[in-house]
Amino acid sequence: MLISGGGSSIRTANEVFDLFGLNSTEEISFRGVDTFAGLGDGTIHFSNQGFDRYSLFVKAIGGIGPTWDVRLQGSPDGLLFTDLIAHTQADGSGVLKFPPDAIPRPTYAVKSKVVGLTGGGSVQVIWIGMRG
Repeated sequence: MLISGGGSSIRTANEVFDLFGLNSTEEISFRGVDTFAGLGDGTIHFSNQGFDRYSLFVKAIGGIGPTWDVRLQGSPDGLLFTDLIAHTQADGSGVLKFPPDAIPRPTYAVKSKVVGLTGGGSVQVIWIGMRG
């Protein structure tokens, strides 16, 4: 169950460039933020220029040690989605996760999805979609 969702454009965030090791010619496209207290889909974000690289951050909120299975999904049309990155409790709360390879995965639409959440509490999901 999505509690809140949204996002913001990031165009000149030097701290994000540093975090991802990007140079100033690359541009961050979008950051999405969703908070979940149960299973469900996050807000779908579209980009006219598309995304091709991603990161996923999950933070546990409250509860007594929640376990989660969160996916970042991409779509060429905003209707059919496929997994880009998975983040679970084994990855750790507050850990930024990247795909295991550097292969660009172009998409037009991106959303987070919680496919597993137990143990009480909720999770905050933050993802960054880049084009470069």
